[in-house]
Amino acid sequence: MSKHLLVALADINCIDQVKQLFSSVYFNAGWKGDYMLMAHDIPEEELLWFRNKGILVKKCKPLHQGKASGIEYLNIESLPDWEKFVVSHYRQLPVLLNKFELFTPEFKKWDTVLYLDCDIIVRYSLDKLTKVKGFCACSDEIIFHRSPIKDQFHLNIPHDEVFSKLEKKFDLTKLTFNSGVMAFSTDIIEEDSFEKLYKLFHKYHQICTYGEQPIINLFFYKKWKKLNYTYNLFVPIWEDKYKIKPKSINATVLHFFALRKPWLHASPFYAEWKTNLDKAEEIDLAHRVNSDRIFGVMKMLKNSPYLSSLQARFSLSYYNRALDRYIGLVGIFLKKSYPRVYFALKKQK
Repeated sequence: MSKHLLVALADINCIDQVKQLFSSVYFNAGWKGDYMLMAHDIPEEELLWFRNKGILVKKCKPLHQGKASGIEYLNIESLPDWEKFVVSHYRQLPVLLNKFELFTPEFKKWDTVLYLDCDIIVRYSLDKLTKVKGFCACSDEIIFHRSPIKDQFHLNIPHDEVFSKLEKKFDLTKLTFNSGVMAFSTDIIEEDSFEKLYKLFHKYHQICTYGEQPIINLFFYKKWKKLNYTYNLFVPIWEDKYKIKPKSINATVLHFFALRKPWLHASPFYAEWKTNLDKAEEIDLAHRVNSDRIFGVMKMLKNSPYLSSLQARFSLSYYNRALDRYIGLVGIFLKKSYPRVYFALKKQK
């Protein structure tokens, strides 16, 4: 048994996704530690593939099934449409709550645990994450936009008693982390860590916007350490906010949260994702791959969120768009105040 464990969580709908994840970790990162699938309601015949590869399997029971588990969600009709969609989506994904089981004493068999979501492609070595102390994750903060705890929850107007309790206990301006990638030393696990997480969920589940993530953020309130962005690069943000072309997006871990998934044929990352999936059949944990793929300092600087943000803000196309707006405004002013000048200029165009 290794001192280090890499874990993924999946249900029956994400079999190919988790195979691709393990494949990218095996071939691109050259992970030397143990592999584990936390299986949420997956038939044994599907689990044989993983067992035959030497991947550990932990069967997880659903921690809740909505009303069948006695959970009463408040009405969210007063929320904006986008938030209503997100809340409804995560309410239907009880599988995510199985992440709480990462913090049970059985994981103390290993010195460190690295958890990765299934909508991830790994490109480079993860070895540095085997040396972490405490609980570590990447900030949910986006350049020029803070992501405080408050944004992880929603008000159920007019039933905001739960939110009021939350405000009294926590400073909701504190920044949050993304729970898609989590690395921690197992000395943080206590006998009752899981029970505390589950109690927090039952206390605040009615106002959680993003499933399990708000609860894990509360559990590690003021206790988490920030990982470098390269271990959890938010691809949709790079594409939409910073206007970075897919071929220029690079990091150790590419995370495709929301609806921009790499397994969709229209995705510019589909070919890479499918190649990794096909290679999954060649995984052989008895014979490890030696990978020298390291996302070094120069790559970190070149692909940093700060540089990407500046490139997006000060690119030639940005200036061209700004210039077009100003020319349009000048034209409106001239047409209204100096129509002769305006029409004379227009004739010369």
